[in-house]
Amino acid sequence: MIIHPYPLLKILNKFKRTVNTAPDNIRGHHYIDNDSRKAFSRGAWAFRYVIEKALTSCQSRAITIFLPAYFCGEPLFVFRQYNISIFYYDVDDHLKPCWGTLNQSLKEFHGYGIFFLVHYFGKENDYETAFSFCAKYRLTLLEDCAHCLEPFNRPNPGYMIFSPWKLLGIPPLSFLLQPKLKCMYSESDNNYASFKAQDAKWLLSNLCYKIQTAIRWPFYTPPSSALSTYQAFEDVDASIKTPSRFALWLCEKELCRLKFIKQRRWDNHKMISNAIAELNGIRPLFAGWEDPKATPFAYAAKAVDFSKAMHERLVRAGVPLSTWPDLPPEIRSNRVKFPKAKLLSSQVLLFPIHQDISKKEMEKMCSTLKAVWRSF
Repeated sequence: MIIHPYPLLKILNKFKRTVNTAPDNIRGHHYIDNDSRKAFSRGAWAFRYVIEKALTSCQSRAITIFLPAYFCGEPLFVFRQYNISIFYYDVDDHLKPCWGTLNQSLKEFHGYGIFFLVHYFGKENDYETAFSFCAKYRLTLLEDCAHCLEPFNRPNPGYMIFSPWKLLGIPPLSFLLQPKLKCMYSESDNNYASFKAQDAKWLLSNLCYKIQTAIRWPFYTPPSSALSTYQAFEDVDASIKTPSRFALWLCEKELCRLKFIKQRRWDNHKMISNAIAELNGIRPLFAGWEDPKATPFAYAAKAVDFSKAMHERLVRAGVPLSTWPDLPPEIRSNRVKFPKAKLLSSQVLLFPIHQDISKKEMEKMCSTLKAVWRSF
């Protein structure tokens, strides 16, 4: 089978024609067509933007950030660069905040705080309780929607941060939404460069993926050394923190087939669910979850006594599952607190359900999963 970069060049050519003919019309769907949105290349820069606005509004007084203990440790450098305190709260088996413990801890709290509510793996978290909790303690609510594809319908929306590139397979792109302050976040796409180095890397990785998958199954997986962390972006030029118009354009094109994306992801989700139902020692993290309004990020399962050797064997056999990234160092080093977060970190497995995975590949992955799992 001959692999040619022509399809990728065709994408670039089509983008060039679109930019040349209609530079102000690269919007048209969801958060792209939202006057209240501000675009970034990564969610970490959106976090930084919110913190800087908060510091300005409270005249640089100390701020407390309330983060779930079950939280990716990579973007934490953003919080550590400012005069802020980090308060970690534990989550329950369903990844909801432990509200009882939180209420006990905040009895004497009277400062300025930002409460992070994370919607894990595409499933909406306990928003109603979080909204009431933030109103009670006068906290600013920030919804981390990095695993979600569509904005939620909120009567009183706060900050929302989306990272559609994680679901759509496009160059790095994140959005910050705050409908109440439209004039503050309204901006023109003409402020962005048309094409950037990160887009070239994305095109190259896609070409490598096509070559690798044509040579042999399973999927192309980049080596661990190629997986950069946010630490590498701490002191970069401001232009790196903004997306390109190419990424915005691709995002809109992908969202135009949102109905197909949602259906394919739910179909793949169901295939993994059916396979896991036949196995012992593993179960779905969100039992019975099927929300037509949501788009699942991955199939989240919970396994007991899952080892690194089992993980490596499954990946080598062609089941490219992943686990939650490293927890914050404060969580890992604390031997007493946050038992649920630590347990979830070792037990939760994420299976890919991307819309571009074919039915044949999904069937192969499910059959391999069952065969390898039963051999343990």
